[in-house]
Amino acid sequence: MTRPKTLRECVDPDAEMLPVFNRDGYYLHRGVCWFEVEGKAYKISATQFRYVLNLLHVWQRYNQRQIKALRVCLREGVATKRQREALHAWDDFQGLTETKRDGARTRLRFTASKENQA
Repeated sequence: MTRPKTLRECVDPDAEMLPVFNRDGYYLHRGVCWFEVEGKAYKISATQFRYVLNLLHVWQRYNQRQIKALRVCLREGVATKRQREALHAWDDFQGLTETKRDGARTRLRFTASKENQA
């Protein structure tokens, strides 16, 4: 099994910047997005940050029953643009969840097969 990556391995070294708030967290200001951790700051894509924030918003706002109702509206052709975007974001979030779950299953199978071989 591979070891987890450190923060330095995950972040582009050229993206480092001076911390603004000296407080761990994500920040977005006038199209510039960054996160601060342990007294250091790193720029990240504002577009990617907004996308993840939208996924989180949709996931927190809608439940399964509401999503089914939105799908009926979409099928009948009466869904608004905002409702279509919410369904698209929900599907993206579900896809990410399934991908994460499938990866965990694969790792478990691989680990079990390695133990059986030993």
